[in-house]
Amino acid sequence: MTFTLRPYQEDALQAIWNYFASGKKGNPCLAHPTGTGKSHIPAIFIKRILQTWPDQKFILATHVSDLISQNADALLEVWPNAPLGIHSAGLGKRETVLPIIYAGIQSAIKKPEKFGHRDIAFVDEAHLVSQDEASMYLRFFSVLKSINPNLKIIGLSATPFRIGQGYITEGGLFTDIVHDLTEMNAFNKLITDGYLAPLIPHKTATTLDISEVGIASGEFIAKQLQRAVDKKEITNSALREAIEIGHNRRSWMIFATGIEHAEHIAEMMNSFGIDCAAIHSQKPDDYNIAAIKALKNGQ
Repeated sequence: MTFTLRPYQEDALQAIWNYFASGKKGNPCLAHPTGTGKSHIPAIFIKRILQTWPDQKFILATHVSDLISQNADALLEVWPNAPLGIHSAGLGKRETVLPIIYAGIQSAIKKPEKFGHRDIAFVDEAHLVSQDEASMYLRFFSVLKSINPNLKIIGLSATPFRIGQGYITEGGLFTDIVHDLTEMNAFNKLITDGYLAPLIPHKTATTLDISEVGIASGEFIAKQLQRAVDKKEITNSALREAIEIGHNRRSWMIFATGIEHAEHIAEMMNSFGIDCAAIHSQKPDDYNIAAIKALKNGQ
C-alpha cells in the first residue's frame, strides 16, 4: 500500500531538506498542531534517506511509551520492512544497534553510548527539552555528539512557545522553526481543508477559583492548583456539565490537575455509569497503553 502525504507534510519535509542543504548548522524544529500527523514526517524522511544513503543511522527520542508506539506504528505504516528497533523499558525492549531506533529518553539516558554513531536524531514533543545542561535530553545528545560531532537534531512540537522561556528557539537546543502551522491563519486553513476538526468551545457555568494559586517558572504550582480545584462539589458540577454538553460525542478526554484529581474524576464518572479510566504516571505502562487504545477504539 502506498502512503500519500498531505501537501503540508511534503512542505515540511522540503523545509527540513532546504535547511540543511543551505549549509545551516543549527537544530531545526517543525511546529505542527496536534492531530496533523507529525509522526509520519520523520517516518517518510528516514525512509527516503535510507533508500538513498543506506549507511545512515537514526534515533527518535520522546518521553512516553505511548508516543514511541505511535511513532513506530507510523513508520511501519509507510515502510513495513523498516529496520526499526525499540528502546523503552515501558515497552519491554532494549534495542540499540539497528539503523533506526525509537527510544524513550528515560531509558536511553542510562547508557547513551550504546547507541553508537547516529547521523540524525528526531525529538518528538521538542518543547519538553529543558534548557538545563543537566537535563536528560541535553546529556543524551552530548554523548551522541561526542561520537558524531556532526549529529543533526530535528524537533517536532505542537507548542513551540513556552511560558517562562518564549519560543523554544530562544536559548534552547533548537535554533530555527523551519515550518510553522501553529499561527492562526495556517491553523484555520487546516480546519478549512478538512485536516483538523473545527473547535467548538462552550462557556461553562462551573468556574474555578485559582486566585490563591502561585506561579513558578511560568507555570501554576501543581500541588496548589490541585488543592484549589480537586473538590467534590466542583468536580460534580463540572462533570455534569460535560455530560450534558458532550452527550452526542463518541468519547471524551478530561484533563486533571494531578493524579488524585484524575482518580476522583474517574471514580465519579464511573459512579454516573460512564466508563472512564484515569491515566497517569503511577499506573503501570501496560494499563495506560491499554486504556488509551480503549479510548481510540471506542470502548
